[in-house]
Amino acid sequence: MISGKVREGHLVLVTTNTALGKSSVLNRLKYHNRLIWQHIGWTSGYGHFHLDTGLVDDMMEYLRLVSDPVVEKNKFGDGPHWKIRVIRHCFQALGLDRHLLKHGVKRGVYAAPLASNFKEYLLGETNSPDYYDASMNDICEYFKTRYLTPRSKLITHWKSHKASEIRVSNKLKMSCPLDKKIETSEDGGTSEELQMQLFLSV
Repeated sequence: MISGKVREGHLVLVTTNTALGKSSVLNRLKYHNRLIWQHIGWTSGYGHFHLDTGLVDDMMEYLRLVSDPVVEKNKFGDGPHWKIRVIRHCFQALGLDRHLLKHGVKRGVYAAPLASNFKEYLLGETNSPDYYDASMNDICEYFKTRYLTPRSKLITHWKSHKASEIRVSNKLKMSCPLDKKIETSEDGGTSEELQMQLFLSV
C-alpha cells in the first residue's frame, strides 16, 4: 500500500495451536501417506484463561475511571487481542508485573503445508508454489472412507440423534432439513448411505 505496488501473495502454509499440550488428532491425521499437520513448537505459555472473567470486567471498569483509551479500542485494526491489552494496561497502571499473564501452560503449535515447496516460497527462493494436487471431492471421499465410515461403525449413538436438535452453542441450533431419526435397515445393519446421511445433512 505504501509503495503503491500490488504484491501477489499465495497461501502456502496454515498454522494453528492446541488448547493444551499436543494434539492426538493432529499428530495422526493423514491424507493418504502424507501427515497433514506437523508439530513445529510450543507457545510461551501466556494468556488470560487463568484470570476470572469478573476480574477482567473490574479491570475494564478501572481503566474507564482513569480514562485509559484502550478500553474503547476493541475494533478491527486497533491491535491484537483486546482483552490481553486491557489486562496489560491495568497491570501497568497498578504497578503490577505484566508477567502475571504467564500461566505456564504451553500449547502445541502445528503447521499444515499446502505446497511441497512452501519453505522455498516463504524464504523468497521461488515465486511459484507447487501446491499439492488434491481436489475437494477427493479429500472429502478420502475423509469419509478413511475416517468417517469406520468411526460411524464403532460409535453408534449418533444414529439416535436428530439433526434439528444439534446445537452449535447454548443459544443457536443448526438449521437442517433432517428431522427424523436415522434408523437401521431391515436386516439390522446400516448401509453406507445411512451412515453418511447425518454427515451430509449438516
